[in-house]
Amino acid sequence: MKRKKGFTLIELLVVIGVIAILMAMLLPAISKVRIAAQKTKARAQIKALEIAIKSYETTYGVLPVPGTGGGGVDEWDDLPTGVGDVPQNGNTTDATDYDKLLQILTQADITDSTYSDAATSDLNPDGKLLGNIRQTRFLDAPEKFGTRSYVDPWGNRFVIALDLDYDNNCTVDAVVLNRTVAIYSFGPDREDDQGKTSGTDSSSTDKADDIPSWKE
Repeated sequence: MKRKKGFTLIELLVVIGVIAILMAMLLPAISKVRIAAQKTKARAQIKALEIAIKSYETTYGVLPVPGTGGGGVDEWDDLPTGVGDVPQNGNTTDATDYDKLLQILTQADITDSTYSDAATSDLNPDGKLLGNIRQTRFLDAPEKFGTRSYVDPWGNRFVIALDLDYDNNCTVDAVVLNRTVAIYSFGPDREDDQGKTSGTDSSSTDKADDIPSWKE
């Protein structure tokens, strides 16, 4: 009796089918693990930003704003209408103000204009000194900071709300928070849900998934 060699075509197809089924079962789990890891990283970035801003306030006695002279109390340039204390994030409208703040905190330059409108005359090599004359590095600049600024794992800038009128609270989407600094990430869906973690998102189709500093 001859010994059977190798696999038949049917056996190979069965094996391939079983592998495909296992992969289909594993991929959602792998995706969930990856998203969970990204959320953990985003929370760590938010905490680092919050600590940096509060350390600045301890050093200069005021919250960081892109003013002149270091530790000035100048208001943010071009605050968007209707958002109270929030220098709104995003990749276009207020990216320059956001990047000014990050230059002040990191003492590193943002010079590239291919990613956003970050490369402006206000962000020249001396720009980082305008609000931090002691040249103290309150936050380490991440990799590619010079071309992308300080962004979350999904590529968006964080939204930062500051108590610029020093009334011991700041406002996010008309919600008054009893804190001087409030920060949130757009989350995995990359959409601004005004700091909401539940309910429908800004597109009214998916669940809101922002990652705010004021919620666990």
